[in-house]
Amino acid sequence: MATRARRSSVSLRLEAAFAASVISLVAMGPQGASAQAVNYVNDRPVTIIDSVGQPSLQSIVDAEFGAGWGLTASDQSVRGVFKTSTASGTGFETIIGQYGGAAASSYKFGIWFGSDASNLLHRDLFLGAAPVGYSLPIKITQGQLKIFPEDMADCGVIIQCGNLNNVAVDPKQFGFYFENGGVRRYTADSLNPASESSVLSFAKPGTSDWVLAYEDGLPTDGKDFNDYVISVASVAAVPEPAEWLMLSSGVALLAGLSRRRRSQGAQSA
Repeated sequence: MATRARRSSVSLRLEAAFAASVISLVAMGPQGASAQAVNYVNDRPVTIIDSVGQPSLQSIVDAEFGAGWGLTASDQSVRGVFKTSTASGTGFETIIGQYGGAAASSYKFGIWFGSDASNLLHRDLFLGAAPVGYSLPIKITQGQLKIFPEDMADCGVIIQCGNLNNVAVDPKQFGFYFENGGVRRYTADSLNPASESSVLSFAKPGTSDWVLAYEDGLPTDGKDFNDYVISVASVAAVPEPAEWLMLSSGVALLAGLSRRRRSQGAQSA
């Protein structure tokens, strides 16, 4: 009887330790324990203030997704980090709106990789001369980002060409950024000064299509988020709610198992 009680006690301690580790994983998220970790989740919604004489963000997203997909005022995704949704890792970025005035000639759009906010890997995709309607295919696989220019004459003018080979390139974790005057604004608010909301993201229901809308913050217009608008195909948000639900369910299962073992141990004693 004493041997059984000792084994039960050891088993309970192991279960408790495992449950604690799972709870810790849920709390920290995929980044792991790091003071510099990127926060995947943004605080949404934020208020959009349309500028007079310019297309509203709602009309821009409606033109891309189709009327009835949702409302830009309320259907803003809280996700700021993405992953590829195709086995090949191929995606497409297309400029669908650019109403930043003269400042738009200096805008850039790019992709970042990494889990340490102080040591991210950046790569420009669109440069300042990229026109509305321009589309760029890319492919992200482990350790490599491939760029597929439609015309090599566009390289260095409209797009940044050349493949990126780096261990930090990860198809399961990346984000996007907009740049104006050398200042980057990220899809993850935690990377922005004062964690401000400079990029809004919208998902087309039932698809892997997204729209990213940038606000340059210039006093010449309001918070219209139409200064540079990009559609992104073949990506999914990270983490997906189902992944967290599975982890949470595992914690609940372990907790229930531990309670049952403790009850059985007390009855045996």
